[in-house]
Amino acid sequence: MNYSTILLIGLVVSINGAITYKIGSEVCSCDTFSTSADCGQLASSCEWVSNECQDINCTTKTTIGDCNKNGCAFTTASKCEKKTSCANYKYDSTTGCNNIGCDAGTKGTDNLYPCKDFAATTSYIKDCGTYTAETDCAAASCKWSTKCVPKTCADLTQQTCTNIRGEVYTNRTLCTWDATKSVCADATTGLTKSQCLSYTFGTYSWNEDSSVCEECSSSYGELIITSVVLINLFL
Repeated sequence: MNYSTILLIGLVVSINGAITYKIGSEVCSCDTFSTSADCGQLASSCEWVSNECQDINCTTKTTIGDCNKNGCAFTTASKCEKKTSCANYKYDSTTGCNNIGCDAGTKGTDNLYPCKDFAATTSYIKDCGTYTAETDCAAASCKWSTKCVPKTCADLTQQTCTNIRGEVYTNRTLCTWDATKSVCADATTGLTKSQCLSYTFGTYSWNEDSSVCEECSSSYGELIITSVVLINLFL
């Protein structure tokens, strides 16, 4: 009798030896992290202050250089605030707009460049099968094989051998370099501490007590990823 074995490990799944996981729906909150190093991995939203990882406080930034990054923006009143609409800001250089994630318009009579939203671009987070052009398929990190399909670990080089997306953008398969065969192969063990944040776009964090990578927004966050339930699917 043929069967497939699926091991459910927290929110990471082992299917026939391959390790798959799903990018979480929410970035971990800053207070999840207890060390400066871990806090620094989410530098776009967190900062280490008074031995604690805290949400970035825009109002404490007093210069445009310190302010115009990580979701903050310097106003014409020389105040740093949490960035709102691009149209609310203007600077003496186009770089000022770019630094807060905006495009720059034409310089006005006040010698300032008004910021504006960037023109709409193609989204590359849709299912692989929705792309009908080879260039769009590649930009979405899928591969072209008469049609757009997900890559396999074997398609990656040693330098890019980290993880691959599935047909659905948020579905991932963990890869590892097999030095004995000089190929990128499916990983057989779960996310490590060094991979936990970066491979999940900050939606998982490392649990020091259980030594596992857990999704921050999951109600299953306390489950031990190494052994929860084994399901045999008989075909």
